[in-house]
Amino acid sequence: MELNETILRRRSIRAFRPDTVPAAVIREILDLARWTPSFANTQPWEFIVVGGEVLEELRRRLRQAAAADPQGKPELPWPDLPEKYHARRKAVGLAVFEALNLPVHDKAAREQWRLQGIGFFNAPHLIVISMDACFSAWGMYDVGAVAQSIMLAAQARGLGTCPQAAPIRHPWVFREVLGIPPGKQVVLAMPIGYPDPDAPVNRFQRTRIPLDELLTWKPIPPAL
Repeated sequence: MELNETILRRRSIRAFRPDTVPAAVIREILDLARWTPSFANTQPWEFIVVGGEVLEELRRRLRQAAAADPQGKPELPWPDLPEKYHARRKAVGLAVFEALNLPVHDKAAREQWRLQGIGFFNAPHLIVISMDACFSAWGMYDVGAVAQSIMLAAQARGLGTCPQAAPIRHPWVFREVLGIPPGKQVVLAMPIGYPDPDAPVNRFQRTRIPLDELLTWKPIPPAL
């Protein structure tokens, strides 16, 4: 698959087939992703691949925690979004609800879907990305970069992923179930598996902000 096509076809997958992915394929993806550039080549990322009974235990504990305390106690600062960013977030949420045929005002259905997401959309595998707490903002950039490498490598192999922050609202659950020590920050949860091609939630029309709203030239090139 060409790089341009891989980038354009990648999307956040919210419904997975139950089929397991061979361990060798996940290892191949992570082995490729470790060549992602990082701050002064410090390579702060560490990966935990979770599956089977351990993943089921993590799912169960996270859903319990999220049902009791939706806001959780995130160790990483949660953003307070200005209106234009909040509108983008709301728009994708509405697109998901429409694809699922969920009434926006049905609180019980929305809560059930939220907990589905907290459980990684029932994906057969999970990649947890952590880093040493010393890296702060620079390490966050590096984790984002390596996550993109993982997602594109997975896409090129017919796999789906979804970078998730919501489960990280409950980092102590990851620590207790996976044995992550206090000196590590739990940064990202990424379910991975084979996408369910028939699920409407994997097929709704995605949107992006037009480039001209994001781009400034200094100076403006003559060709434009």
